[in-house]
Amino acid sequence: MFQGRIKVLYFHVREDLDESVLDQLDEVVEFMKKWAQEIWEILHWITIKPMGKTTAETKALAESKKLNDSRAKRRDKVAQKFQKLKKRLISEGFPETLFEEPGIWQYPNQICHLFLMDPGTKKENGDSYSWIE
Repeated sequence: MFQGRIKVLYFHVREDLDESVLDQLDEVVEFMKKWAQEIWEILHWITIKPMGKTTAETKALAESKKLNDSRAKRRDKVAQKFQKLKKRLISEGFPETLFEEPGIWQYPNQICHLFLMDPGTKKENGDSYSWIE
């Protein structure tokens, strides 16, 4: 995922950016590299069922709960770190519009919409999701 990412700027000209902004851009790319797994998880994993309807089912899901809790902690940690990084960089003069570049990953706040649009993904009532949802 990280190796195959977009590596060019579409909305900015690299030569027009200050050296300090390029250094900050390197910092953002390092963040993306360090946390690529957690970013992938939020985009490509639907929440794991941590509890069942019965005690026996909940016991059977104990490993799922551990995995879900572990991922949730990592996601929350990365979300906080990304917001701090973004806020700091902007306060230091990093152009906010650089975060709109396709090659600069925003930390996502929801799963990839393609999971919801897959006809095999159903809501609790058995219906498929619509584009509006």
